[in-house]
Order: sequence, then structure tokens, then C-alpha cells
Amino acid sequence: MNFRELLRYELWSKEKSRKVLRPVARFLKHAAIVSAVLAALLWGLVEVGSLWLTNGERKAGTAALVQLEELARLQLNASDGFNEGDVKAKALVNIARKDAWTIRDYEVVERLSALLWMLELNRDSDLEDARFKEIAQQRHVSVHTGCGDNVAGSVRDTRMNTYALWRAAAKQSLD
Repeated sequence: MNFRELLRYELWSKEKSRKVLRPVARFLKHAAIVSAVLAALLWGLVEVGSLWLTNGERKAGTAALVQLEELARLQLNASDGFNEGDVKAKALVNIARKDAWTIRDYEVVERLSALLWMLELNRDSDLEDARFKEIAQQRHVSVHTGCGDNVAGSVRDTRMNTYALWRAAAKQSLD
């Protein structure tokens, strides 16, 4: 058998190509439809999760925010009930964390945690300043007033303004 005789045999025809490619094309068409539907469902779930605040989280977040505002009032008045309020606020933030279900719920919880952290940081800073002044008085060391007090006051004002901005953001996310 020579080469010319081999060329006469048809190894693959258009009909064979159609027989093979039709099922493949049909499968790819169905796979594309299923993929599009799944992508639309996933997009919908992400959108609902980022925009929807669950009822339980709204109630828990509001209770925690009320307790944080009470804690801020205690701090401003230099009351002794700060530690008890701090424990209550931590418990309420943890309840809000347990009730979180959607992306927006977790966003609210993180804002509440940040508010609690800011209040604790402010309280610790105030206590350190008071200890420093007490030690300076005990040792009869004069603490420089003037510039230092202005800076400390502006730092405190900045911290409280930052807290107010975060509190407003938390209130807005709970509405």
C-alpha cells in the first residue's frame, strides 16, 4: 500500500465532528446557565448580607450602645462605677457578637468593640495622668503647667471627638 491509497480513506468526517461536538456544546451550554444562576445567587447573598441588619443584632447593638454611652458619662464625671459599667458593656458587646449573622451585623459589632476599646484607653490614660500627678505631689516635684496642660487637654479633646465620631457611625449603622 502506498501513500496515495492511504489518502483515499476518510479518517474523520464532518459528521463525526458533529456527533462528538454536539453533546460537548450542549453540556457547555447547560454548565454556563448553571454557573450564571449560581453567580447571581452568590451576588444576591453577598448584597443581602452587607445591607441587612438582623433584628437580634439591632436590639443587642442598641443595648450595648446605650451602655457604652452610660460608660462615657461615667468617665466624664470621673465616677467610681466605671469598672462595673465596663463589665456590663463588655458583656453586651459579647452578646451582640454572638447575635451577629450578616456582614453588616459584624460591622456593627466591630464598631461597638472599637468604642469600648476607646473608652477603656481613655480611662487608662486618665488614671495614668492622675497617678503621675499624685506621685509628683508626694515627692514635692513641680509638674510643669502651661504647655503640658494645654497639650493634655487637646489630646483629651481629640480622643473624645474621635469617640463621638465613632459613636455617630455606630448609631447610623444601627438605624
